[in-house]
Amino acid sequence: MVRAAAKNHRHRGRRHESVSVRQGAREIVSTRTLSKATRHELARAAFAHTAAYDAQIVRWFDAGAELGEAPSATDAVVPESLHLTLERAAVTRYGENPHQIAARYRVAGTTPWWDGVAQHAGSELSYLNLL
Repeated sequence: MVRAAAKNHRHRGRRHESVSVRQGAREIVSTRTLSKATRHELARAAFAHTAAYDAQIVRWFDAGAELGEAPSATDAVVPESLHLTLERAAVTRYGENPHQIAARYRVAGTTPWWDGVAQHAGSELSYLNLL
């Protein structure tokens, strides 16, 4: 149902946590509809959500699922495929060179140690600072 609503985003909107409920409500109250940009963002969020869910299902099957065989010792350490869902944690000042754009990502739903680091002085970090 989530994908069906997202596929029909030109005519429908599906509420998602990443888009403010108040923002959507204000749009509907003031214009009696959702803007194309809001419907686009809602659809993007829905597909990102279902992709992460699908990746979890694949990991479950790779681990043997309910009826399958347990993975071999090799596959348990280095699986045949990896299914990661990453979310952007921060945009850096620039990439490897000043004219490039870069960002730091984290595994979705996690809070790595890097998120708790506080920069006390200096310019915003660049990609090379992080690397």
